Amino acid sequence: MSTPVPVTFLPAGVTVWADPGSTVVQCATSAGIVLPAPCGGRGVCGRCGVRVVDGTLAEPDAEELLGTKNAPAGIRLACRARIAGAVTIRPLLGSPVPASAPAESGTEGVIVGFDLGTTTVSAVIVSAASGRELGRASVPNRQLNYGGDVLSRVSAALAGDAVGLRQAALDSLRDALSAACSRANECASSVERAAVAGNSVMTALLLGEDVTSLAAHPFTIAASWRSTRADAEISESLGIRVPVVVAPSIAAFVGGDLAVGLVAAGLGCDADDSVMLDLGTNAEIAVWHGGRLSVASAAAGPAFEGFGISNGGAAAPGAVTGVRAEGGTLHVDVMGGGEPVWICGAGLVSVLAELLRSRHLDADGRMSAAGPYADRFSMVGDVLACGLGPGGSAPHVLQTDVRAFQSAKAAVAAGLLISLDRAGLDPGDLGSLVVAGGFGAALRVDDTLELGILPSDAASRVSVIGDAALSGAAMLAIQPLLSEELDALAGGAHHLDLASDQEFAQEYLSALRLAPYSMAHGFAR
Repeated sequence: MSTPVPVTFLPAGVTVWADPGSTVVQCATSAGIVLPAPCGGRGVCGRCGVRVVDGTLAEPDAEELLGTKNAPAGIRLACRARIAGAVTIRPLLGSPVPASAPAESGTEGVIVGFDLGTTTVSAVIVSAASGRELGRASVPNRQLNYGGDVLSRVSAALAGDAVGLRQAALDSLRDALSAACSRANECASSVERAAVAGNSVMTALLLGEDVTSLAAHPFTIAASWRSTRADAEISESLGIRVPVVVAPSIAAFVGGDLAVGLVAAGLGCDADDSVMLDLGTNAEIAVWHGGRLSVASAAAGPAFEGFGISNGGAAAPGAVTGVRAEGGTLHVDVMGGGEPVWICGAGLVSVLAELLRSRHLDADGRMSAAGPYADRFSMVGDVLACGLGPGGSAPHVLQTDVRAFQSAKAAVAAGLLISLDRAGLDPGDLGSLVVAGGFGAALRVDDTLELGILPSDAASRVSVIGDAALSGAAMLAIQPLLSEELDALAGGAHHLDLASDQEFAQEYLSALRLAPYSMAHGFAR
């Protein structure tokens, strides 16, 4: 079964969803990108050279190897190189923008994928005819009014707010679809297929199901939740004429977002010796070892998604995505340019890593104004803060934000260490560690290693793929037969209950330190 995957061309930022096995030139043609190929695909002229920015292409064939024997390392020939999975490509020659913008009519059929996250809800729209990505958007989850984490939502539902929570989820999906549609000049009535992925609590609340079994230990889910389902009421609420498919949950607090994310990352039923971390408010962990999938979840809180901190927000124009130290000056990167307005999750990680390097922050999480960026520090109320705006103005990172981050990263690191141990995966045998979530491409792996989010002995095996749940939901909508693989994943997984694991609390306390750690030895105590 061939499922289209996203192929993005830089610097145009255009994405087209293409079948694995397609050549890069074929994808560029669908995307409206000009890639000169004077030799007609024989691989002899070298004019269609490209570099891979993220992801990988299939291994080169003999013609491509011959055509690139004198080229710099890392150059591929677009006329011969074939798509293997999600990938981002930068042409060496050709137009920096699409040659033309394809006309998108209001009646063109589209396919929609939704990521129903605890904090943010995202939608992506793909042309059913061309595979060209037409738009995507993220909006706050309206359920935030009922609490910031999944357990508070469960409590609210059992206290009588289940109907309101379901409506908030439906409204959030509609908000995301509307935002993405406005960018794509499309409307809900054009949707031919749609799919939603979310964690088990978000999915249950969306479907109006009883969440009593998620309120107390032992946390369980009904067997029916482990199967892909279609819900006509969701369609009616969104104004979509076809049933919306909902990805299956795997276990309590491990949902369809992880299931579709595994498939999007290429870690489906035949994967082995690999780990996937989906970093969000409810961090989810998957370990493939010996042909067996083990899953776990940890309550990280919303800091990774830019919420739950004083000046936080989504990764959108105006967000601080990172900082750079140049010549003793701290330079702030802002999405879309201009002055910073708030700080997204990747930005928070970058700022704290730089403060740690410059000794404005110690391993215990204490901030200090003494150091090279002293002019950026001030008191906000009675709390020490570092300002990222001009002259140390807002947005600020406060001492209290550091504590929120420590809690989030400790849950992830401790959960990863316990999951590897319980799954029996020797650190030396780990093939890949895939990081997914709203961080997106702005996350710098070195920062995660220094702060102790990811283990230092996995550095060479880490890949960051962004919102895999959204990509996976789109793949499910594009290829409905994918539900068979997802049902097999959900039904065959082994659930690790971190909440009842006696060693998790001990590892969590050690993992609060902002310092490197290893899979082999954990945190120095």
